Amino acid sequence: MSEVGKHIIQEQDSEASIRYLAAQKQLYINGKSTFAFQVIIAVPIPILISIVTPLLSKPEQSIIWIFVLYSIIATFLEFYCEDRAMKLKKLAASIQEKFDTNVLLIGWNKTLLPSKPEDGLILRYYNKHIKKHKVDKLYGWYSNEVLPVNTNIATLLCQRTNCSYDFTLRKRYAKTILLLVASTFIILLIAAGQNEITVQTFISSVLFPSLPVFVLAFKQISSNKEAIENLKELKDLIENELENIKINDTINTQLIRQIQDKIYLKRINSPLLPEWAYNFLRQNLEDEMHFSMKEKVKELTK
Repeated sequence: MSEVGKHIIQEQDSEASIRYLAAQKQLYINGKSTFAFQVIIAVPIPILISIVTPLLSKPEQSIIWIFVLYSIIATFLEFYCEDRAMKLKKLAASIQEKFDTNVLLIGWNKTLLPSKPEDGLILRYYNKHIKKHKVDKLYGWYSNEVLPVNTNIATLLCQRTNCSYDFTLRKRYAKTILLLVASTFIILLIAAGQNEITVQTFISSVLFPSLPVFVLAFKQISSNKEAIENLKELKDLIENELENIKINDTINTQLIRQIQDKIYLKRINSPLLPEWAYNFLRQNLEDEMHFSMKEKVKELTK
């Protein structure tokens, strides 16, 4: 098909496409709410327990077993939250896949996803989303800079945007989490030192109740690190392909589909990022995205 860039710009703002984007957005919001609940279980309450426990008098120390029980319950609740979040991510990613295949003119991979998400299910989450949120920010999902690109290079450029956007966001988020973890440990250490508690008491009364905090943080850092490494490999693959082509060339459709497979798997395997991180970085990242797309199109035109 010729005028692929024009098709992308027109189709991404169609009624059906906006419905897909709103539905997947709502699913991610639900998943992030589940994650937020998981954070509340694992972070502020255990930290409060860790600070309060050393201040208790000897007769009150028996309450520590209640804190131990809480830590066990919190661990099981985390497993439940992770399972629910994964299901929501998979559904959201399948709707994103439907959006991308329609907009970017990519064939559906029945081996990867045997069936497309049902339109009734998409409509349900779309309706939920528009009750509380505007859809203005969903328009212009991909940069208008691909408009003059007539071949499926436009598709590859949009896939490049998907990878670069998520890569940058996750790198910045991972650094933030690492800083928060280090700060939390230092605060606990200072609190223990000020109360002159023993190492044994520090481990049993401070570190153990805080275990869910560090487990959650480790999972976030580890899974984001893996996601970043996978995204870097995918980015390098796309960049290498773009180095050897011109604006009017065409890309092997099988390669396009293989890249899309990796994008889908990245979406379901990468940890959810808090909404505040996405909203805080969104504008700067979008400016970078449009500029990068503009420069890459110029480079391919030479």
